[in-house]
Amino acid sequence: MMPASRMQASDLFQDWVDDPIQIYHAFAVENVMRIYAEKFGEDPKMIKKWGLVGFLHDMDYQEYPEEHCHKSKEVMTMAGYDEDFIRAIMSHEYMVCTDVKPESNMEKVLYTVNKLVDLVAEAALSLPSKNINDLDMEYAMEKYNDPEFAVNIDRSVIDRGVKMMETSIEDVMKNTLTGMTEIAYTIGLDPDEDE
Repeated sequence: MMPASRMQASDLFQDWVDDPIQIYHAFAVENVMRIYAEKFGEDPKMIKKWGLVGFLHDMDYQEYPEEHCHKSKEVMTMAGYDEDFIRAIMSHEYMVCTDVKPESNMEKVLYTVNKLVDLVAEAALSLPSKNINDLDMEYAMEKYNDPEFAVNIDRSVIDRGVKMMETSIEDVMKNTLTGMTEIAYTIGLDPDEDE
């Protein structure tokens, strides 16, 4: 079974994560995953599933960084999550801490956008306004291609994912920007909402 509701997934997430940066990251990946599920023509149930995979993919990282993905597998297996749900979680760190290669569309998208959302967030925060609504494609791509910007983000992983998806980095960037802009305030990238 997959989680009965987003509330159930939220309860699980809150048991493991309280770092605001990790929380913003989870929300961002969740929304980008939902956008891609819609693009692939998934039904509402699967759109929800893609979103929840994105939301929970780093659930264990804060508490168990050395067991990342593997602790999630253990916890989710005991909680009764679907095998393909767990496999998607495992695959997002392929060649980093797991040997589970992304194969389904859901896995390939998660693998690709996981690190890209962090780069987009850093690009938005580098703007004077620190507002993702002011981040355009040209600036985002400039930052993506700048090897001295966000050096902690491994572009080779993103590039590998783009190749798996058989698309372009520009297309993935566009959809990632859309997904993150839709929930800008929720992920801390629309300071104007506080005024």
